[in-house]
Amino acid sequence: MSMIGFDPQGSQRPRMYGLPKAHKENIPLTPILSMIGSSQHELAKWLAEILVPVLKLYSSNCVKDAFTFANCIQNCNLEDTFRELMLIATRGVEFIFNNQMYKQLDGVAMGSPLGPALANIFVGFHESRLFDNTAKPGVYSTFGMWMIVLSSLVPSWIVTIFIIN
Repeated sequence: MSMIGFDPQGSQRPRMYGLPKAHKENIPLTPILSMIGSSQHELAKWLAEILVPVLKLYSSNCVKDAFTFANCIQNCNLEDTFRELMLIATRGVEFIFNNQMYKQLDGVAMGSPLGPALANIFVGFHESRLFDNTAKPGVYSTFGMWMIVLSSLVPSWIVTIFIIN
């Protein structure tokens, strides 16, 4: 049986292959089903064209391709967008502990990739303000919540360690 240009004769079965997820441990594969040449492929193309008006109605934020997306973000206020994304990534993070649902109310969650970056920016900002008005010690470094200072103002065997709260 043939319908409006759909003829299953000469079609082939869809083929599955995998694309590697190089950013994940053990590089698992994302399964992709190539339907090109199958009777379902032609039917799906036809149905996708019929759905275009519905797509435009309900997914006005979707863009056609990377070029269209690039044009959209060129006209966007990046500072406001960045601030909004930071709030989404850090506010009200929900998590499960002992099969109970919780919401983080304040601060950045330990384990968030933003935690170390924001902590280092915070400490670095205050360090730069401090060293604008004072001499920087001979050896000075921070690691997480520890600040280690070797100062030329005290005997060399004294190491000052501060715990930052």
